Formats: sequence, C-alpha cells, structure tokens
Amino acid sequence: MPLTGEPAIGTGSHEGHLLRLIGVRALALTAINTTVGAGIFGLPAVVAAEMGAAAPIGYIVTALLFFTIVLCFAEAGSRVSSAGGLYAYSNAAFGPFTGSFVGTLLWFANGALSNAAVAVLMVNGLSLAFPALGQPAGRAITLILVYISLAAINIRGLKLGLRVTEGITVIKLLPLILLVVVGLMTLSWSQIPMPQLPDGGQLGRGVVLLTFTFMGIETSLSPSGEIRDPSRVVPRGLAIAMLGITLLYLSLQLVAQSALGDGLASATAAPLASAAEVVLGSWGRVLMLTAGVVCMAGVLPGDMLATPRVLYAMGRDGLLPARLGVVHPRFNTPAAAIATYCTVCAVLALSGTFKALAVLAAAGTLVMYLVTAIAVLVLRRRAVNVGKPPFVIPGGPVVPLIAAVAIVAVLSTLAWRELAAIGVMLAASSVLFTWRAVSGKR
Repeated sequence: MPLTGEPAIGTGSHEGHLLRLIGVRALALTAINTTVGAGIFGLPAVVAAEMGAAAPIGYIVTALLFFTIVLCFAEAGSRVSSAGGLYAYSNAAFGPFTGSFVGTLLWFANGALSNAAVAVLMVNGLSLAFPALGQPAGRAITLILVYISLAAINIRGLKLGLRVTEGITVIKLLPLILLVVVGLMTLSWSQIPMPQLPDGGQLGRGVVLLTFTFMGIETSLSPSGEIRDPSRVVPRGLAIAMLGITLLYLSLQLVAQSALGDGLASATAAPLASAAEVVLGSWGRVLMLTAGVVCMAGVLPGDMLATPRVLYAMGRDGLLPARLGVVHPRFNTPAAAIATYCTVCAVLALSGTFKALAVLAAAGTLVMYLVTAIAVLVLRRRAVNVGKPPFVIPGGPVVPLIAAVAIVAVLSTLAWRELAAIGVMLAASSVLFTWRAVSGKR
C-alpha cells in the first residue's frame, strides 16, 4: 500500500491553508534566481586561474554532477509535497531526528548565512556610488530597511512574493544574456584557447570551486507545500532551471575567455565587467557592475520566498516553537516564520560574523545533498507518493548512488576543522531536538 508524501509528524491542520500557486515557470525562475548569484561575476577569473583553458570542461563535469543531484531532488520532490523541501524529504525518509538536523542546516547554514552575506555584499556595492552607505549608521539603516521590505512583501501574500522574485530574476539575467549573445556573435572563436584535458587534481580543484557556484537550487524547493501538482511541476521546473543555469555559466566562461584570453586569470576584481568592456564598450563595464549589485539584490527575495517555509515546517512539526508553524489568517502565509527569518538574517548581516561561517554554509549544503540522495532510495523503497505516480529516476539506484559517492568525494577535500564544524552543527541540532522531546513540545 503506497504511503503518502507527508512526513509522519507533518500532518498539522495549518498546512491545509497554504495556497498551491507555484507552477513550472515560477519554480524554474525561483531556482535560477537562488542559484545564479554574485559568484558568477567573479568566478570566471578564479576558474581560469585554476584550470586555464580547461575551464569549460570543469563546468561540464560539475554540471553533470549536479544533474545527478537535481534528479534526486526531482524524485524526492515529486514524492513529498509537504513544505520544507530537503527538510521534508529527509523527515519523510528517516524521521524527525534526521529531519531536524537537515532543517537546521537548510534554514541557518544554507539560508540565513548566505542571505546575510549577499545583503552585505550588496550594500558594499551600493556604497561605491553612495559613500554614506559605507558608514556604520547608513549601512545598518539600509540593511534594516531591506529586511523590513522583504518581510512585508512576503507576509502579504505568496502571489506578490512570486511576482517580485520572477521580475527581479528576469531583470538581473538580461545583462548576462546580452553579454552572452553579443559576445558569441561578435568575438572570434579562434580567440578561445583550445581546451586541454586537465589532470585529476586540477579537475578536482576546479569542480570544488564550481560546486559552490551551482549550489542554491535546493532553496527553491522549500515552499514545496505551495507547489501545484508536485509530481509534474518539480521535475520539469528543476530540469528547465538546471539546463538554463548550465548554458548561462558555460557561455559566460567562453565569452570571457574569448574576450580577455590569458588576461582573464588576472582580472580577479571584475572579470565579467572587463569582458563586457571588450564586447560592448565602456558602457558595458558600467552595465555589468550595476548588474552585479542587482544580481545580489535579486537573490534576497528568492531566498526570502523559500527558506522561511523550512522554519514554518519545523514549527508545524514541533521541532521549533509552534508559533512558527502558524499560517496568517488573512494572507495565508507563514508570517511568523518569515518575520523570524528576516530578523535572524538582519542580525547576521549587521554583525558581520557570517564571513567566518561561509565555508560551514557550503559544507552544510553538501551534507544535505548527501542525505537527500540516500533519502530517494528510502522513499522509493517505501513507495511514498502524493497520490499520483511520482517521477522516477531511470536506472534504478545508479544515479542516487553516483550522487552520494561524488558528494562524499567533494566533502573529503574539506579540512578537518570544517568537518568538525559540521559535527558541532549536528550536536547543536541534537541538543535542540532532545530538549524539545523531553519538554513535551513535539
């Protein structure tokens, strides 16, 4: 007898009030928005310095790795419709203890720390044009206003949050697409150095770098309790997003290498802006620098739309205070979770301590990927579904196992201090879970 896609402790009445409005287009644009961040504006130079002319091969290998991971997301997302994304998948497969750990990593390490980092980078960029924002008071006021605005937009309704996210995604992608189109049409392909096969160590280091740039697509699945027909929307939306992200990244690298040649590796300050100056002229550099700020600003609404749903799901399931699991009676949004998440992000951004935890955020994301890949096999064995035939990855267990082995290989490149930090996160999550259980608030 097939099981439903709801976690064992995720059947609270509040979830029925969430509106399922997210379709293929909205999910794909949200996934692109949460993945294509500020990193792409500096990454081409870093990858070129590490891999040289073989950089495009690094993109292809990393994209293939992430296709296996995204396939795991697609199958898990088509089987579990409860809000929370990766948290809901691990909760349904392994129970509340593992779900609590993954949820903590998802909303704090993967979400709040990254969100705060992007917000500070955005304000730093704006301070180049408006020096007053570089002062402590101006910086603090700007960050507070940013998070108050994001909270207000998302609390007032999912439709408004989706429109803002979709609009900013399109706006921030247009300059990048313009650079790709004009660059591929005008630059000589003979300027692109012929790729040479990298050695194993060179390829491994390049893939590690690129792995962190492809991260973020999982955030779009956090509002899974508001996705229409998950068995259809999740696989299609993620496939469109992953294909678009891969083509965009690879094209930008080719255009940058074509425009700057060997000079790309040394253009670490603003490689895409330097390439745009060659391709489009002096105004292209200004356009790309502006696009960098807009791109950073665009990540914030997408994350604010998605990650608070993890807090909502954990509050609903008794792993966090129950107030977080309440839906606003008028706006049908998890208002308390949104407000709490905005507050945490603002505190981190104002403190600046998030920089020391940046590597922890990335490592935590990889651990979540590993749990999700294994969860797919468990959900499949238990025939968990949402009442409709789920999307099933072809090849049996091959793809999830390949994804798991690849993730372990990437994690093995981390220093022991970084792995120890993940252990601290696990310990903190375990203490919180035990306290909630003992106090009788689950």
